Amino acid sequence: MWCPPGQEHRRVTTWEVLYEDLREGRFHGIIVLGAYGYHTIGLARWKELPLAKTLKRKTPAAFMNAYLESKREEEVNVLKELSPHIESCKTNLWLMTLVGKQDLWHSKRTNVEEFYRTGPYGALIHELVRAKSSKVFKHELVLASLVISNFTSSVGETLAQNQAGYDRTFQVNSLRRLVEILDSLRRWEREE
Repeated sequence: MWCPPGQEHRRVTTWEVLYEDLREGRFHGIIVLGAYGYHTIGLARWKELPLAKTLKRKTPAAFMNAYLESKREEEVNVLKELSPHIESCKTNLWLMTLVGKQDLWHSKRTNVEEFYRTGPYGALIHELVRAKSSKVFKHELVLASLVISNFTSSVGETLAQNQAGYDRTFQVNSLRRLVEILDSLRRWEREE
């Protein structure tokens, strides 16, 4: 197992090895971790981030809307970067899209599923399935919450609260589904 860093500035320097390993079929599966845009904010207050400085309305809500949209675009870009290497993989390969932080977006789950199944991200997945065929490539989408927590900056500013009603039962069920899907993907890879 290898967990390469996903941040854009780290991908540039570390992912060439990942690309080669994908092309050569050295992996059985990939887990792409997304969060519907709720990616960790670096070591700064939200107002200090470059994105905040470009906003007309400098409010936490305006920042969050722009931030979430930009991070969803980044998730699509990560998949675009990986796609040609997945397509050229010489062996069977599975891909799991694990969308975490469900406790933050649970009330918008229809929009979230649409984004990952039929929206910009989903369209790329469909292209991969078409290019590789379902005999040698399998994709699964898993929506989960690994922890239940408010969305805060690293300096403690709460920018989004977890969803009312999203409790431990929802979380446990999401984790159970994650384990079940991982097990089904392992079984699938052993079939060939």
